[in-house]
Amino acid sequence: MSDFRLGNSVWAPLRLIDFRYLLVGQLFTGMLAPLSFIVLAFWVLEEAPEGWEIVTVGAMGTIRGASWLTLGLYLAALADRFDRRKLLLVIQVIGFTLTLTMAAIVEWIGGGALGLTLFFLAAFVMAGVQPADMIIRNAVASEMLGPRTQTGLGLMLIVMQGPALVLLVFSGVLIDELGFTVNFFLMAGFYAFNALTFLPMRYRTVFERTAEPAAGGFTKTWQQAIRDVRSGFRYARGDTVIFWSIALVTVSVALTQPAIGNLSPIWLREVLDEPTSTFGKIVSPWVISGTIAALVLTGMPFIERKARLIVLGSLLFPASVLVFSLPQTVESAFIAHFGFGASFSMTHIAAGSLVEYRVPNEMRGRVMSLVQLNMGISQLMTLGIAGVGQLVSLTTLIPVIGAVSLVGVALLAVMHPHVWRDRVPREAMQEALRAERQRAMGLDPGEG
Repeated sequence: MSDFRLGNSVWAPLRLIDFRYLLVGQLFTGMLAPLSFIVLAFWVLEEAPEGWEIVTVGAMGTIRGASWLTLGLYLAALADRFDRRKLLLVIQVIGFTLTLTMAAIVEWIGGGALGLTLFFLAAFVMAGVQPADMIIRNAVASEMLGPRTQTGLGLMLIVMQGPALVLLVFSGVLIDELGFTVNFFLMAGFYAFNALTFLPMRYRTVFERTAEPAAGGFTKTWQQAIRDVRSGFRYARGDTVIFWSIALVTVSVALTQPAIGNLSPIWLREVLDEPTSTFGKIVSPWVISGTIAALVLTGMPFIERKARLIVLGSLLFPASVLVFSLPQTVESAFIAHFGFGASFSMTHIAAGSLVEYRVPNEMRGRVMSLVQLNMGISQLMTLGIAGVGQLVSLTTLIPVIGAVSLVGVALLAVMHPHVWRDRVPREAMQEALRAERQRAMGLDPGEG
């Protein structure tokens, strides 16, 4: 076994060469995430039947949510059965194929019933692949870095946010200048480059408590993965801190995220009366504040109140929705996105670090997928929220949603104070770091 030699520096994870490969992949993931969301949303909005724009865009969000809660959870469960590096490679191949398929639909079929149906089917698969990619990457980072998971996740988020900011700012311009087909080819290229980052990795998943995680044949293992999803739910339910942390984040974003995320192109056009090209500039503070929050948390790997960060982040998100929706101006939307980004980074990094300390490696893929369950639920809610918005108007609905979510999170925090009070003693974290240097991880030491 090779000594991990992470040391105490914030940048110490970079000494592990496989983690550096993972970070390079994050660059392409950072470009894919905003571009795919914006391009899909605006194409559907452009091709939607007249008078049904809100419902059609809402249907896209619901389809994405259904995929997240089925295919996404399923793929995340496979991460606890198969080698995670190979799974990530497969995911990039699927994403590459899907984006080329969407380009063909846009170029040769266009809108209409057939085009929208085929496009929604492709979007369904992509919506399951993308969150699984993020969850499996987090599980890989956790296995690589052990007690320095919070630092590693912070670095990953920082690396992803930079290109995401650039793509957000210029996404509207890219659509206007290059068209939808070229943008899908661009996304396919990002998937291809992402796949290349996994090829030189020496990392292989090590399941210490499961003798043969993928034994029994491919079909049997896929069937077992379905049972693994259920076991992940049972495990999370048995850990009250993990369970109620998941509940807090879910209540925070289940209703609010569809309103300020999936339906934001409609808000931009109908409420703010802004062109597509300004969309990225309005939402760019999300990336800026998220990066700042990630930098702060990266420099605080031994923070004890990890669950408390989840509570604070869960309160911040719906509070920012009220800022976003009540004044109904470009300036208020711009300011609100600072809160959205900071909230996302706080909950994402703190939850990943909390899982590393409380959950064994053999369960992390499943539990991390449940920590991110809020994203699938929020997507699933989009069509219902869009339908109500079509009836009463988004300007009436979104402030109500923000207030309801904020009150719900506050009540949960008061009713379950053990989450707020939970702490991982600094001494335990430091001892875990020392132990990590001594135990075998199946990894070669970092070079350089």
